Amino acid sequence: MAEEDAVALDGNDQPEAPKGPLENLASLPVARQIGVLVALAASIAIGFWIVLWSQEPDYAILFNQVDQQEVTEVVSTLDTAQIPYKLNVATGAIQVESGEINRARLLLAAKGLPRTAATGFDVLEKDDGFGISQFREQARYHRAMEGELAQSIASIRSVRSARVHLALPKQSVFVRKRTPPSASVVVDLYAGRTLEKGQVAAVVHMVASSIPNLESGQVTVIDQAGRLLTSSDDNEVALSTNQLDYVRNLEGSYVQRIQEILGPMMGMENVRAQVSAKVDFTSIEETLEDYTPEKGAIRSEQLRDERAGQLGAMGIPGALTNNADALDDEEGGSPDGFNNSSKTRNYEMDRMLRHSKKAPGVLQNISIAVVVDEPFEEAAAPAAPAEGAEADPAAEGEAAAPVAPPAPVRRPLTEAEMEKIRSLVKNAVGFDEQRGDSLTVTSAAFHVEKVEPLPEIPIWEQSWFAPLAKQVFAGLVVLSLIFFVLKPMVGGLMPQVAVAGADGGSGIAGSGGAAGAAGVAGATGEDGVDGESTVDEILDGEVPLGYEERLKAAQKMINDEPDLSSLVLKNWSAVAEEREV
Repeated sequence: MAEEDAVALDGNDQPEAPKGPLENLASLPVARQIGVLVALAASIAIGFWIVLWSQEPDYAILFNQVDQQEVTEVVSTLDTAQIPYKLNVATGAIQVESGEINRARLLLAAKGLPRTAATGFDVLEKDDGFGISQFREQARYHRAMEGELAQSIASIRSVRSARVHLALPKQSVFVRKRTPPSASVVVDLYAGRTLEKGQVAAVVHMVASSIPNLESGQVTVIDQAGRLLTSSDDNEVALSTNQLDYVRNLEGSYVQRIQEILGPMMGMENVRAQVSAKVDFTSIEETLEDYTPEKGAIRSEQLRDERAGQLGAMGIPGALTNNADALDDEEGGSPDGFNNSSKTRNYEMDRMLRHSKKAPGVLQNISIAVVVDEPFEEAAAPAAPAEGAEADPAAEGEAAAPVAPPAPVRRPLTEAEMEKIRSLVKNAVGFDEQRGDSLTVTSAAFHVEKVEPLPEIPIWEQSWFAPLAKQVFAGLVVLSLIFFVLKPMVGGLMPQVAVAGADGGSGIAGSGGAAGAAGVAGATGEDGVDGESTVDEILDGEVPLGYEERLKAAQKMINDEPDLSSLVLKNWSAVAEEREV
């Protein structure tokens, strides 16, 4: 009987194939089928979205505003170059990948895109032939100049865009009829941005220096809100600012001289200097006209000299004529004659006309204050006990404790060192007592503050952390979907080949009327049969057991589960009969 049972057991056939996942899914209720499919599709979609999101690059703004007529050309150029981009139709902003922004700008600039702001001198490069008039050519030049100035002003960070209007009247040959040119600038500022006084002055001076005969006072600057950014007192404010900057630069140069000459000797951190300069910004103009006649040159000179000698005998010859005294008395003449001389001399007028203008910024005096840190010196060691002095009885028998070296102490500077510093400072700055300069040099102990190290940048604020965290987060989400959603869901639909019981129970695998062998839970202690091994594995020889052990395992299953065993034997008999037929 045992041999027949063995033959019957050895001649068993494999059970019918279990159901597939689709058949198991079809056996579920409709509502549960829909829930399983929706959950499966949602999990897969979320996984794909997470992966794509982690691989999506960062985008940067290429252009904030692009004219609608030029968007097509810009987009076409980016497509040709295979540069990914994003277009905001509402604002006209174009974004490209951060790593491609420089290449995109160079590529578009080579093609002259965008051309909205390119209204500079490039408009003059267009050849309109011989039919252009002088008025039109002048208008094109004005437009080109306005465009160039607008581009220069728009390069300021706070300015989004700018427009420049130039009023350049036609110059007349008559000086009295000439009209000075003027200009107005409209700036469109970014939200929350303003132009400082210095920036407004820079815009005014740039426009004024670009147009001939245009004064700074004829330039007006306003913003998009209609606020006037220039005023009539800008020149005075600018002058005061320049004067203050001049004084600061002068004082800074003196301080630098002092530190450069004392730094190598005392240490750059051990010298502090301050200089106060008094500068006269009064502008003086004088005209001097001087005459020096005593040093004049002779222009012309005229001399006249008349002389007459003694008169001879005159009259009718006779006795009276020969009498000279009688003749003289009658004519009243001088017996010796006369002499008359005159001199006329004309001099060049020595006239000196001097016009002098003294430039503002005359240094009147300076006040200098220098503080030098007191140097350190080693403190004197404690004096040793004198010979013959009694030792401390408390210290007898104890080892002498090591004596720490004395801490260094500060030493005030001597008068000779102070005088040396004064001499160096005076020679460095050009000290002049007659001008009223003053110098004060003192030494003091500097308070050294402990410089705390800068806190380290947290790891989550470093540049590499965000991309890495993005990838790690995506990986964790995908793994969570796989192990906690997809795997349990798909595992529930997969066929169960063998189910092991806890205390010797077994299950039937198969479909239709065929019943399969189930597992035997609990091992026969003496036979060494593993409780997790199935009957089929034992009978088919997959478990290394002898014939007697396999037979005992089958007998144990028959004793424990008689109904199930009879059903298995009937199935095996039916399969054997079918094979014989």
